[in-house]
Amino acid sequence: MKKLKDRVEELADLSEGYLRALGFNSRQIRILRLRIEGFKLREIGEVVGVTPERVRQSLVTTTRKVHRVRKKIEKHQPLTPHERRMAQCQRAYNGSHSAVSAAVCTGVLKHPDRCSRCEEPVGVVAHHNSYAHPLEVQWLCPQCHAVRHKEMAEQGLTGFEYLPPLPPPPLRWWEEKGPSRLFATHGPALRHVNQWIQGR
Repeated sequence: MKKLKDRVEELADLSEGYLRALGFNSRQIRILRLRIEGFKLREIGEVVGVTPERVRQSLVTTTRKVHRVRKKIEKHQPLTPHERRMAQCQRAYNGSHSAVSAAVCTGVLKHPDRCSRCEEPVGVVAHHNSYAHPLEVQWLCPQCHAVRHKEMAEQGLTGFEYLPPLPPPPLRWWEEKGPSRLFATHGPALRHVNQWIQGR
């Protein structure tokens, strides 16, 4: 567990507007700034007019609240475009094979006994040239299947080329619900929250 001093130092980059948006008053912000500058609890208490124990309690409250908000936001970070594309490809791959299995079970597709290329009756499997069309398959043996994938790789094909384009990313949860749902603040403080969110 981190010491209070280390947790306070992690907040050195926070602006006063951000801290006010979280609901901290001027005294709490002043205590935090003085502690970051290296003053001792007793010295801060003399400047602010409270006991060292109250100074410590204020710092604990501040660091815990900021940590909770940061954790909430980090937990709901949106996926990058690459991660979203990879997830789309994985869904298409799984969905295509599930669709073929279901089609064979219901009689929509017939599972042949022989490979469509070499006519060998060995472990025939369904091959998709495009995962955008789940039921358009070639029935190939393992050897021909490997050859077909090598041919596609030489042509620069993966089977995912004709998937529909990605939809726009969903709103981040604090954009959808509004800053007042994330921060229990009202009035001018919300302006600071909006500025901070737009800067992310």
